[in-house]
Amino acid sequence: MMFVSNFFRSFLCLDHKFVVFHLVLRNLKLKYRRSLFGIVWSLLGPGLSGFVYYFVFKYVVKMDIENYLVFVLSGVLPWGFVTNSLTSGLETIVGNHTLFNKIPLRLNVFNLSENVTHLVNLLVSIPVLFFFSFVTGHSLSINSLYLLPILFMLFLLTYSVGFLLGIVFVYFRDLRHIMSIVLQVLFYLTPIVYKTDMIPEQFKMIVYLNPFGVFFDSIHQVYYYGNALSLNALGIMASWSLFFVLVFHFVSTGVSRRIVEDL
Repeated sequence: MMFVSNFFRSFLCLDHKFVVFHLVLRNLKLKYRRSLFGIVWSLLGPGLSGFVYYFVFKYVVKMDIENYLVFVLSGVLPWGFVTNSLTSGLETIVGNHTLFNKIPLRLNVFNLSENVTHLVNLLVSIPVLFFFSFVTGHSLSINSLYLLPILFMLFLLTYSVGFLLGIVFVYFRDLRHIMSIVLQVLFYLTPIVYKTDMIPEQFKMIVYLNPFGVFFDSIHQVYYYGNALSLNALGIMASWSLFFVLVFHFVSTGVSRRIVEDL
């Protein structure tokens, strides 16, 4: 019981919860400071990105999916959260190295604040998805509520992976350039703008070997198709999240002091 308590205290930075809260507020204020439209950009940006993918894949690639705009938006919005979380997580430790040398903070405190910030931005942009669902006549099912546990597990996954990337980045600065390529490849290997059943049978294992594959297939299943979340998909997502959370824990407890010294 003590282990579980210490784990959550470390993982969620409960010793520095007020620091995390104020960092999230600072991030949100800095993002929209001196911006003419302010938080509206959190709605316009994802909406415009969705329209670009909609035009390319609907009219150029000619994707045969009914109400494709809702389908692509339900994938593009969470993917933006993933890319932002991993990209910012990569540099949170190195970018705040001067503070770690002056103040006794947990290594993951800035990573957590960045991830929470991106989660808030994702939740703010969700009305874009609801709006286009309403405009295009896409009926919502009660099963859409399964988005909440899916996004929660996705948050745990990106938070943990982002922190691990930040650890590696301390010693391997080329990772920044590698990550931009990896994220592009992952985008097309993940069923974000296409259906999972469009993948040839011999390549479908890619969806399960890709940590994000089942997440985005499940998002489409519960929101676009209105299906209930399957226990198989829930188990796979929970397993991926738990695996990286445990790796996060063992790495953070094993290298925290040494990382600060190496910074």
